Amino acid sequence: MGMGGLDFSRFTHLGHGRLFRNFEEIESGTVCGPGMSLAWSYRYFLLSLTQSKWINRFLAIFARLMSFPLKYFDYFVINKPASFDATSASYFLGRRSSRTLPDRELLSLYRGAL
Repeated sequence: MGMGGLDFSRFTHLGHGRLFRNFEEIESGTVCGPGMSLAWSYRYFLLSLTQSKWINRFLAIFARLMSFPLKYFDYFVINKPASFDATSASYFLGRRSSRTLPDRELLSLYRGAL
């Protein structure tokens, strides 16, 4: 489900590392992978086709019915490198550190496919 007017920022795996560069990473990863991203993209693509409230309601239901299986592909690809590039939600768990992670070191932590 999209956040709409409350969607102020989204962070990638490295984005979390940069945001929390004053923290030592305990664990990080992907919560919702590329399957979920594709399902959301498909839904919002359909919703962008019209401004009619009634048609949008129909399209939202149609999109959910047609795309719900996509999220299950995430179970198979969640830890693959390309999953980090196309994730729809990631997490970072860390503890405060006296050391600041330099950007050069942060970039070496990239886990994606590119």
